[in-house]
Amino acid sequence: MRLRRRPPGLLLGRWPGRQLTRRAEPIITAVLLLVPAFIGSARSIGPARTVAAGLAFCDPGSTPNVPDGIMVGPAWYSVFVGPPTAGVRRPLWSGLAARFGSLWRSRRRGDWRSSSSIWRIEPTMPETIAEAAVLTGPRNVEVREVRVFAPGPQEVQIATMFSGISAGTEMNVYRGHAPQWQLQFNPATRLFTHTDSPDWTYPLTYGYANVGRVVESGDAVTSPSTGDVVFSYSPHQSVVVTTAGSTVKLPDGIDPRLGVLNANLNTALNGVLDARPSLGDVVVVSGLGVIGLLVTQLMHRTGAGLVIGVDRINSRRELATRMGANAVIDPSERVAERVRTLTQNRGADIVIEVSGAPAALNEAIRTVGFGGRVIAMSWYGGTFESLSLAGEFHHNRPRIISSQVGSVNPDLGPLWDTTRRQQLVSQLLTHLDLTPLVTHVLPISQAAEAYALVDRGADGLVQCVLTYRA
Repeated sequence: MRLRRRPPGLLLGRWPGRQLTRRAEPIITAVLLLVPAFIGSARSIGPARTVAAGLAFCDPGSTPNVPDGIMVGPAWYSVFVGPPTAGVRRPLWSGLAARFGSLWRSRRRGDWRSSSSIWRIEPTMPETIAEAAVLTGPRNVEVREVRVFAPGPQEVQIATMFSGISAGTEMNVYRGHAPQWQLQFNPATRLFTHTDSPDWTYPLTYGYANVGRVVESGDAVTSPSTGDVVFSYSPHQSVVVTTAGSTVKLPDGIDPRLGVLNANLNTALNGVLDARPSLGDVVVVSGLGVIGLLVTQLMHRTGAGLVIGVDRINSRRELATRMGANAVIDPSERVAERVRTLTQNRGADIVIEVSGAPAALNEAIRTVGFGGRVIAMSWYGGTFESLSLAGEFHHNRPRIISSQVGSVNPDLGPLWDTTRRQQLVSQLLTHLDLTPLVTHVLPISQAAEAYALVDRGADGLVQCVLTYRA
């Protein structure tokens, strides 16, 4: 670490009518360093965030430019949290105590040459300025400049080419409906609880479908290589740094723009693995967005006897027919009754609900046959006044299975895990019909407009992709 002198200010600087003495300055500095430690631990603000080494003293009302930074606490001191990593929550006191020790030793050595100046602790690593789409409030997005530090020994720096905006999970976050905005997740109990310190606060960088070219690698990285085009679960940002092991090298010959669908395809395949279809099954796919259309293709490949797509948008129903659906239904046509007509009154063996609409989950329960399976793939927002557990749910004994991409169906046994799933996804990227799914492409400078398009479900929209300057 090194110390960089900052201009004088009201704090630890030139007070009207007096100067702080050389001896008093480190004591006040110690108080300002340690007070935040006793207020509480640094909070996680993004999907699996960790505390970064960015502690800054600010003049009242100032906002330092730090990577993905948010201010925690009063305006006269700030603690910043950094980019996504592997889900670590670390108390502030452990890092702050070490930093104060460093400051105190520097003071004893005489490295502070003026008692009327403010000092800022900064890493010595070189940095890059990147553009990022930052959520600043519900349905508010701004493009801001952020600092990105050079990769560590096990990391790579990636120049982003494309990133995909999710119409499901990401819209929940964008709209402010995700539970992390109000609740805190306890990884030990796996329960969400009400708290005054929710997992996420604004501003927040988000996104998890990033494709770019590796431009720099840490000393210990053997793969990927500089120049490789890779997918990573990184936010909408022109330059990102992530662990080398978390990247996925795109197959040779694939259009990099289609690589953003790697995340969606993992989700779609996971839903199919949870559904465990048998040869000849009747499968209903409710919601024909990008994941629903991928599920339609996968179900067609598994040998389902009848694949039925359900969506209110005609263009999506047409795409589903192209991608393997044997029949398509508008939700206004009483889906459960239509499916009974097509199946000699049996109903569906499997309904995969991926629309995210609570009413669609209720209709999925009505549509599936006796003892059938409903796979709930959506991250639902809002309330469930339309959900009825008194009729078909009670009398037809359907099994409702939650499908979440973070893990694989345990019923598949130890031979299946997320690594094997990704290997299959990499193969499928070159075999599925993906080009029609990317319907809207906008530059990062128009991120706010892109989010709004996805939010309102613009005509013909399936997958919206952001582009970045080379």
